[in-house]
Amino acid sequence: MRIIKKVTKPEFKKWLYNLDKDDKNLYDEANNPNMIGIFQLTAGTAKFMVETIQPRNFDELNACNAFARPGTMDFVPQYVKNRESGKSPYPKQVADILSETHSICIYQEQTMEIFHKIGGFSLEETNTIRGLMKVLSKADKKKKDLDEWDKVIDRFQKSCQEKGISKLDAKNVANDLLKMSSYMFNKSHSAAYAYIALMTLYLSFYFRKYFYSSVLHYEVGRDKYLIDRLRSVKLQGFKVLPPDINKSSRFIA
Repeated sequence: MRIIKKVTKPEFKKWLYNLDKDDKNLYDEANNPNMIGIFQLTAGTAKFMVETIQPRNFDELNACNAFARPGTMDFVPQYVKNRESGKSPYPKQVADILSETHSICIYQEQTMEIFHKIGGFSLEETNTIRGLMKVLSKADKKKKDLDEWDKVIDRFQKSCQEKGISKLDAKNVANDLLKMSSYMFNKSHSAAYAYIALMTLYLSFYFRKYFYSSVLHYEVGRDKYLIDRLRSVKLQGFKVLPPDINKSSRFIA
């Protein structure tokens, strides 16, 4: 950012905190197989999530963050299938709540909304249910917790029936939410990370040569990473020159 501020307008920082989340160029950059230095998305599991999901908008970029953990990634094929087909295995009321994640419940807030809007529970009660589901996701389940879950299911099914959802469909929804409960991410946390990723995508797309030079500078001393980043930069048509005592300038990170 220091380098870019020297060569662009002083309000540069304002742009970065007010990005157009619908800018197609940012998602084209997210799907660049040679991208480097993108927050959370260019290493390990997250990179695989991006390659599999190929995010087209902010919601899908957000999902890449939330899915990039053991357990959750098992649901990615169904997420992609639902997106491409436009179909949902759930009743419309549930599908509407899960529309941004293509009928896969990956955020704690979505679970709470389903139990609140469809199950008739108060918001305070949904938070208690979320905690109960977390406990029940463990191998060692206590009878009192299982009994409490049965009471939740019974009340949930009754409320669903009043809204035109069958008892069986209601139980299937609740069971699916329970399967995902140990992996569900906090949406606000995930979205904050996704926005930082978007900021680095913006820098990478619109200020590529400055961004890449900064990333390479950062990797100096970490040979394994530096070699990999250099390869990615060169594959995109950049020529990387060695230090030159007459042309190079000192950069303090």
